[in-house]
Amino acid sequence: MYSRSREALRSIWTTEGASGFYTGFSATLARDVPYTMLEFGLYHQFKRVLRWFIKKDKLSSQEELMMGGLAGGFTGFVTTPLDVAKTRIMTQAVGSSHRYKNFLEAMVDITRKEGLAANFRGGSARVLWLVPFTAIYFGVHEKSKRMLLKRKGHVISHRIVRSKRVQQANC
Repeated sequence: MYSRSREALRSIWTTEGASGFYTGFSATLARDVPYTMLEFGLYHQFKRVLRWFIKKDKLSSQEELMMGGLAGGFTGFVTTPLDVAKTRIMTQAVGSSHRYKNFLEAMVDITRKEGLAANFRGGSARVLWLVPFTAIYFGVHEKSKRMLLKRKGHVISHRIVRSKRVQQANC
């Protein structure tokens, strides 16, 4: 462990070079891309099912927040093995006797040596922070989307009025 950031930067640069600053980048993508795809897909499906269940065309902000939290929590739990492998890759010591060559090797090795349950270590903590984070994230997403659509409608209606005025002036 390093006591100062400067010490960490110097050590990484000296031992690993520039590529040391990107250790785990591909593992982060291997975790985040499936997470985001599943999160958005589930969020929209959860909203669709809730609208069908309560027989409403439009959900309230609170209902959208609940569906966002549910999607984030579920997705966070399901993708915990990807997060465990990513964390192991990013925290493995330089020069250790065994270093994971890639993401798949890390996942297989963790399962073989520590059992399937090891892939879900930290899953509850991950879910506990992702539920409120994702609820807020999708709440902001929905509010921003409504504001942009409202503004777009205003801009479109303004252009129509303006173009009619121009047409009348040209007559």
